[in-house]
Amino acid sequence: MAGECLVVLAATGPTPFGGVSPCGLAVDGENVYWTDEGNNPIGGDVMRVPLGGGPATTFASAQAEPQCVVLDAQNAYWTAGRNVIKAPLAGGPETAIAWGQNSDGELAVDSTSVYWAVGDFFGLFATTSAGLSGSEEG
Repeated sequence: MAGECLVVLAATGPTPFGGVSPCGLAVDGENVYWTDEGNNPIGGDVMRVPLGGGPATTFASAQAEPQCVVLDAQNAYWTAGRNVIKAPLAGGPETAIAWGQNSDGELAVDSTSVYWAVGDFFGLFATTSAGLSGSEEG
């Protein structure tokens, strides 16, 4: 369309292990977040870049094939392997809020809960954004 332009926020190239596989995408007021499944033995990463562009930074590394990513006001949530993980947007430790989910489906979040789909069981699950306690399953 006339008057519009394409802004490259981040450009990634092949890694020493053969390439990158960007997947999930989420945006807050400052950054664009995405998951990169990776093509290496360590796993993939959750990445972010400022909305205005600039260098991409690793938000969470060595994740087991991260897929979807969603954000609320304080945290990022993503699927990694059989787990749903969260980490504070301001930085801090990652926490599994649900495990054994076999979830590479979609995620959604609202002000109190995180929701995800489990394809193998054709189920929809939810937990509070604080996560599950004990060994309960979503």
